Amino acid sequence: AREAEQALARLNADIAKVDAELSASATHRDGAKAAELARRRAALAAQAAQAEERWLAAGQALEDAGAAV
Repeated sequence: AREAEQALARLNADIAKVDAELSASATHRDGAKAAELARRRAALAAQAAQAEERWLAAGQALEDAGAAV
């Protein structure tokens, strides 16, 4: 669970960096850069969703294991 949580935190930090770049005024003047950042953000968001699913599943497995004791 901890590994999935750490992966999710890293991905969310990467998304925040991309969001900051996307909001920069220089990015608005460079359509190609903005498009690349938007693609990168979409890929990171998909990875974050998968990491969140793994994290939730791991947490549920730990909870289930504790209930079985």
